[in-house]
Amino acid sequence: MRGSGFRSLARTTYLYNLLVVLVGGTIECRQQRYSTPSTPLHDPACVALESINEDMGVWQVMAEYSNLKGAIINGNGSYSWDVLLVPQSCIGAIHCSGHGNAVGLPGSCRCTCFEGYAGPSCEICATGYLQYPQCSRAPSASAAWRLRSLGTAVWHVQDIIFFQDLQCNPASQVSTAAAESKYIASNWPLESGDEASAVNPARAFDPSGEATAWIGSCGGVAACDGPWVGVILPQETSIQCVDLVQGQASFAADEVALELWQGPLDDLAPVPEPADASRNGTNQTNITEDTASADPVSGWWMIRSWPNLRVREAPTRLQLRCDVGMPGGVGNVLHDCDDFKQPWQQCTAWCEPGYSGPTATFLCLDDYTFRGISPACVPNECRMGIPLKVGLIIADGCSGLRTGGTCFARCASGFTGTELEYVCRADGYLREKSSDQAGQASVASGIGAAVGVLPSCESTDIFYELTGHAGPVLGGASSMLVVFVLVVGHVT
Repeated sequence: MRGSGFRSLARTTYLYNLLVVLVGGTIECRQQRYSTPSTPLHDPACVALESINEDMGVWQVMAEYSNLKGAIINGNGSYSWDVLLVPQSCIGAIHCSGHGNAVGLPGSCRCTCFEGYAGPSCEICATGYLQYPQCSRAPSASAAWRLRSLGTAVWHVQDIIFFQDLQCNPASQVSTAAAESKYIASNWPLESGDEASAVNPARAFDPSGEATAWIGSCGGVAACDGPWVGVILPQETSIQCVDLVQGQASFAADEVALELWQGPLDDLAPVPEPADASRNGTNQTNITEDTASADPVSGWWMIRSWPNLRVREAPTRLQLRCDVGMPGGVGNVLHDCDDFKQPWQQCTAWCEPGYSGPTATFLCLDDYTFRGISPACVPNECRMGIPLKVGLIIADGCSGLRTGGTCFARCASGFTGTELEYVCRADGYLREKSSDQAGQASVASGIGAAVGVLPSCESTDIFYELTGHAGPVLGGASSMLVVFVLVVGHVT
């Protein structure tokens, strides 16, 4: 327990006995020895240990103790002590992961996180900060941007369009006109300076769009970590969305990274020079220095990468939102994770109606992937609307049916009628399938489909015919044999 003032409050039948200890500076106390008078009448029923809250100027209870033995005189004439264990208070280094201030007692600690940190225990970065546990402020704006191919030596790009919002709205399109922008690439400029060359990066941004293509390579630089093409804008801009059209399939990149330049633009040399490059910016340093730089903090910063692009239709939309590792798995899972979540934001996944399972929380990491486990959703059993009438309707397969399952009900023996199929719906009712499908529109409007539709079974008339025949039996005229025949049939 930490504090600058402590007191013990002994609660008795008649009064409160108060012991106040003032301490200069902050101390840490692990236990308190407490002695009570030998007179049972004055033994306290409960002792409370309190600490002064310097911010609020009030006493706060830290712990309470009961069933104290009271003072006992030992053989040497001294008093014994009741030992009161004092709970340890929350510590920021332990309960707030070292990234915040803690108040309260273990089990109910409350953290005030430092800038850049978030979570109940300050265990994640706050939105806008990256690379836990450093949680540095994420760069978001620059005048120089580029796309880099990961894993290919040659890359064909037909068109690149940058946008300032996550939806790639045309109104937010960033102008990359040649009159106000400068184009850069891993293999440009050539010594010949041929502006019409296919390696001119302007071909990836020109008004011709998909009609022209830039052909990129590492330009003979051994340390190049993939061909790249980019643009230097007249002012700093934040890019949130990219429309990319790649060229020939055999020269298309399966994974592409969006990167921005950090540092003075003067350090951005037009011709790449050998340098070590970091490919993964989430677990390692994110600066990819494949240009010469006098400033050690200057370099390309990877915002994120997008995998599996070859299977996507053109134009490929690259958005700065968490879209990898979405909740789902084995169906019947709903979630709110597809509304442009940003790093260190959370979302929830739950089971759709008709299924049971726990609610799960997903966390968007700073590599724009979700971390979490989708709930295991179990279909509920339909316990209402079972089409069963003893002696009239048989529906053996309809008991224990679960959401989405179907069964049949038919008329019992002695009755005629049409067999009906039933389906177990999310509301726990078994509904006749054909009438339920017709009533789905009314369900959507809140009216609800019909419940309790049963097979129409009609009784079959049975006739009885009893005939008999009498004849003599050998052994005497007085002996007769009577034979009766019962014929049972249905009236048709």
